[in-house]
Amino acid sequence: PIKAGKKVVLDFLVNAKEHLSADGLLWYVMRKDQGAKSIAKILEEYYEVKNIKKDKGFYIFCCKMY
Repeated sequence: PIKAGKKVVLDFLVNAKEHLSADGLLWYVMRKDQGAKSIAKILEEYYEVKNIKKDKGFYIFCCKMY
């Protein structure tokens, strides 16, 4: 979905919290060159964000609501 644009993807990820249970997790994979680090930084306002793995330019993140 990153091809939809960074704003669309960010809205999708931020609003995912509305669909998670209290102990639910949001997982996503994003390429470094598509803004993985900047998206993760913004998501830290809404979630506890953990970088689970980085490999070949891809990042795997797990987000938990505060």
